[in-house]
Amino acid sequence: MKKFLLFVIMTVLAITSVACGKKETQKASAGKGGGDRLVTNIGSDPYTLDSAIATDSTSGYVIGHLFSSLYTQDSDGKYQNELAEKEEVNTDGTEYTIHLKKDIKWSDGSAITANDFEFAWKRLLNPKTGSMNATEMYFIKGAEAYNTGKGEEGQVGIQVVDPQTLKVTLEHPVSSIKQKLASSLFIPLSKKSIDDNNKLKTDPKELITNGPFTLKEWKHNQAITVQKNKEYYDKKVTLKEIEFRIIPDSKTAYQLYKSKELDLLSGLPQEMIEKEKGNKEYKRVAGFSSYIYSFNVEKEPFTNAKVRKAFSLAVDRKFIVEKLYKNNAQEANAFVPEGAKTQSGRDFRKEKGGYVKFDPAEAKKLLEEGMKEQGWSTLPEVTLKFTTDTQHKKVAEAMQEMFKKNLGVDIKLENKEWKSYIDTYKQSDFQLAYMGWGGSLLDPITKLDLYAGDGPNNYAKWHNKEFDALVKEAEVEQDEDKRFDLLHKAEDIMFTDSPLIPVIFPSDSYLQKESVSGLQYYVGSKPDLRYAKIKK
Repeated sequence: MKKFLLFVIMTVLAITSVACGKKETQKASAGKGGGDRLVTNIGSDPYTLDSAIATDSTSGYVIGHLFSSLYTQDSDGKYQNELAEKEEVNTDGTEYTIHLKKDIKWSDGSAITANDFEFAWKRLLNPKTGSMNATEMYFIKGAEAYNTGKGEEGQVGIQVVDPQTLKVTLEHPVSSIKQKLASSLFIPLSKKSIDDNNKLKTDPKELITNGPFTLKEWKHNQAITVQKNKEYYDKKVTLKEIEFRIIPDSKTAYQLYKSKELDLLSGLPQEMIEKEKGNKEYKRVAGFSSYIYSFNVEKEPFTNAKVRKAFSLAVDRKFIVEKLYKNNAQEANAFVPEGAKTQSGRDFRKEKGGYVKFDPAEAKKLLEEGMKEQGWSTLPEVTLKFTTDTQHKKVAEAMQEMFKKNLGVDIKLENKEWKSYIDTYKQSDFQLAYMGWGGSLLDPITKLDLYAGDGPNNYAKWHNKEFDALVKEAEVEQDEDKRFDLLHKAEDIMFTDSPLIPVIFPSDSYLQKESVSGLQYYVGSKPDLRYAKIKK
């Protein structure tokens, strides 16, 4: 799974450290889904079903059930072949020749070929597509040059050897290549599913998929329903239908679950977690995700680093975790969560600790110093932006009170529904704004490179040449220990300059009917529902 704007972002992907990956089979009454149909909830309408465009976890969740890639994650968190039969690697690890499985088909019965992968990947890289995810492919030779208009499509290291064979040439060896190629960014596409304007068709009659399910119906802001893909290669998939009900309010979703309208509840209301912890249906999955508030460093008053740090030190994360999240999260004193480890067992976060803490006195001092540096007698007006999610509203209101109490600053709050909000965020139209970043690739670089250079995800507009150089060096460093050291230095620089306020590292909570089995939970990802079975 890729990085995701979460929770949404994300991002989710996103976005992700303990995974409840074991399949369970128990007895109980099912939700309204019935024996061959599973009903669950999502918090918002998917932003898109086009993986080239998707950056939020809700879109990624649905896309992951409609499309398959070369590799997939199993219930133990390991990456296995999916559409790939085998691969051959040259001696220096820069050329991968991937042979596809035979007789894999699109949902319309036509053959999936290497050409479909080449088409999809180069479409994503095409500057005209406008994909915010293109940087995720920059490890492929010539990809960055093509995407930035400095190279030609024919120079990209994606080559069709024959209909069953794809050759991928890399800029440098990539140790996590299978994890990257398992992302929904690397799915193939049928040209029949792309219209004359290079847009993905979303009419169920026109969208051709290759995953375990096909699109049956999309009632915007109500529900999206997928049905079993009869052409899917893996016959272990027996579930006939999944209905993703769009329920923005977690309390409403909880009530529907309790009234047996849902088979799987994603995202318990925080106030219900303590009550449900002893319930056999309760599942908790720690993620590799970070909830933060981004500063736009080009907008006053956050053009000043001391002002930014003052706002970060004024946040009481312990209160947010204990009172608002009922301890179903960790205090975030840095950007990278726990869970990213080397083969020798070094945990990136644990070995370094955090950078920020609740310190009202220091916060007030830094604010005064920053204002003096800028010549401000009065702090420019601040608006904090967030989504309409109930929990996000509680956190925003708590932070508003903290800034008033600890800094003497009155800020305004502004919220929008998710789709409108994500457009605002992507346009960097904010001073201070909520975002969550997630993903299932347990690598600190998936967080840190969000703030590197002129990348498409650097919505905060923060730039630091030394930080950029360290991240770039880490991208090609093959020694795990040296790589971690480089990324620690990069994060040191980040928190010297404070382009963000880390708030929490969240966990995901679910309720799963005991009649439901076969769900696979992964670190940093929504559960995989394809192998679900429901006892009537």
